[in-house]
Amino acid sequence: MSHRLSRLASRRRIVLEALLGGECWACGSTSPLHFDHPSGRDYAPSSLSSHQRMKRYERDAAQGELRLLCASCNDSRAYNNVYLEPPENAALALVPLAESVRYAQPADPNIPF
Repeated sequence: MSHRLSRLASRRRIVLEALLGGECWACGSTSPLHFDHPSGRDYAPSSLSSHQRMKRYERDAAQGELRLLCASCNDSRAYNNVYLEPPENAALALVPLAESVRYAQPADPNIPF
């Protein structure tokens, strides 16, 4: 994959994390964050380039099938094979994003896009 596509994928990840709330869905932690598919997924992310992976994540987010988890919550979910319940003060757990996530602009003007 070209260096340009890799940089673009990194920028798109920053934007998608911001659109998904920028914090862990379960505990509110802000770093490091992982994308989580609560209902599972039909592809292996490791078999995709970072550009292809981000396109899939954007599609999944637009369908309301993606959330952010911190490393601790993501590991706990993976090792225990459990579905994390939302915290009591959480808004709706999974809310579909705008149809075209890839064209969304970051809220912070200091984030290069």
